[in-house]
This record gives sequence, structure tokens and C-alpha cells, in this order.
Amino acid sequence: MKGSEDCSVLERVLKAISRYNMLAPGDRVIVAVSGGADSVCLLHALLEIAPEFGASVAGVAHVNHKLRGQESEEDERFVRALATHHKLAFYTVIATVDASQNLEQSARRERREFFEGLISQGAASKIALGHTLDDQAETVLFRLLRGSGLAGLAGVHPVSANGLIRPLIGVTRVEIVKFLRERSIEWREDRSNADPRFARNRIRHQLLPQLAREWNPNLVQALAQLAELAFEEERAWAQTLPAPSASLSAKALREMPRAAARRVIRRAIQAAKGDLKRIEFQHVERVLDMKSKRAILPGVEVTKSAGRIEFAPSAAKPAPKRSRHAVLT
Repeated sequence: MKGSEDCSVLERVLKAISRYNMLAPGDRVIVAVSGGADSVCLLHALLEIAPEFGASVAGVAHVNHKLRGQESEEDERFVRALATHHKLAFYTVIATVDASQNLEQSARRERREFFEGLISQGAASKIALGHTLDDQAETVLFRLLRGSGLAGLAGVHPVSANGLIRPLIGVTRVEIVKFLRERSIEWREDRSNADPRFARNRIRHQLLPQLAREWNPNLVQALAQLAELAFEEERAWAQTLPAPSASLSAKALREMPRAAARRVIRRAIQAAKGDLKRIEFQHVERVLDMKSKRAILPGVEVTKSAGRIEFAPSAAKPAPKRSRHAVLT
């Protein structure tokens, strides 16, 4: 290790992997690399640390959204060369986003489908993503401003059931840049990260710095700590609640503490529609206080009959799948 900051980054990655059991012997990890500082740092850190857990880096994955013209092509070439330099398999996909939807959400969905596909195809057992402590703080603040519940305040999960891991979750961007500079490692800058049209950029460059200056200089750490507390709370609840079901006893629901009942309802909604997108606090409360025989929530229909509350997907047709093109070199 070349310096104190270098050591700090690797130690924090090591701590995160150990704490959240991110890697196990035999795991084959594909690192998602955009070309930016965070993901480039992640690749180098895992190349050094993964063997300590009996795991290995099996490849590099890159998603080209074609959003920045020539710069997007240069990003892909940069990441391809990085994979070649380290003798790693290179997986890429052209994933155009849906212009009729939220750009950030659409791009995120495309990336996740690509990564989950790599796991299901057997290319890897885990996909490592470059989310940092700063990303966590921004996510928590964004959700707090939107009125998120405790589950949402858990922010970006360090580990996900679908095989996604985030070893940089305890490392700041400042530490990452120092790590790369100390090792003379190059990375790409994405100019869209400064575009104020995106809500996350306004939070990153305007709101968070202002709050840190005027209220709490350790705000990033405080928000990340809140996420950790919420994540552990939700994980503990998941171990004590009954198995998810789309059919609930109305009587049993009434007899539960309201905190438990809310979580049971959220799990029932997820079991029925496959996710919790657009489900907000008031929707769960509507089910809890349900007096009528039928309620329509985003993407799910709730009916109450014969002492049971049933959850079923709404009749709306799913959007057609967009075409994709994946390449392995």
C-alpha cells in the first residue's frame, strides 16, 4: 500500500465486505465500471482484496446508454482497454433509455436488468457496484425530502438478494480520488454529473453543501449512519415477520402492532405486483384503515371479503420490452 489514504480505502472496503458478508469462497465477481473514479477505484480495490476472501474478479461490465454521443463511445473504449489490461472478460450492452419516463430511473432499470442477466447466465455469482458513502447520503436526503418511510431511508443496500454488492459504501469520493491519484490511475469524467437538470445533481452540488455549511459539517456521515440504522432495522423485521403472502387475515392484521402491520402490507403488495414502485405511505395506510371492499393502488388491486384482504396485480398491461444488444469480448 502506497499511503495512508490508500490504506484507508482498502481497509474500508475490506470492512464492508466482511461486515455484510459480500463475498464467499468461490465467488466470481463482475465489476460494473462506467469509467468514472468510483467504479475504477472499485475494480482496483477488488483485484487486490477479493482473493483474501477466496473470491475472484471474473470480468468487467459496462453499460452504454448512448446519451453523450462521442463521449459515451470513448467511455466504452476506456473501460474495454481497462479490462484488457487486467486480462478480464469484458461485457457490454447498448441500453437506450425510455424518453417517455424518468431518465435516471429508466437508465437504472436498464443497468440492473443487464447485471441480473449476467448472474442468471452464470457469468458471475456477484456484481459489484461503485456506490459510495456520498451516494448513500444523497439517496437518503432525496428520499427524506420525498416523504419516504423507514424502508426507503435504508437508502442503497450494501448487499441485495439478487447478488448485487457495494464494497465502496463506506468510502467517500474525496478518499477515492486520493486513492487513484496516489496510484497514478486514470479515470473518465462524466460531464452529465454536473447537469442541474437532474435532481440528484442539485442535491449533490447545491443542497448537501449548503446544509453542511449551515447546519452540520458531518452531514454526509450522519445521513449514511441513518441509512445503516434503517437497513439493520428492516433486516431485523424481515427475520421476524411471516413469509410474504398476497392474502392476509384482516383480524390478524388488526391485532398486530401498527409498525408490523405496515411491513406485512408492503410485503403483500410486493408479492402481488413484484415490486413497491410508486407505493407510498398513504397507500399502506389506506389498506390498514380499509372500510370498503375494494381499493386500487398503483399497480395492485386490494379486495376485502370474508375476513381476508387479497392483493392482486392491476389489469394494466406491462410495457413492452425494449430491444437490447449484449456483447462479450
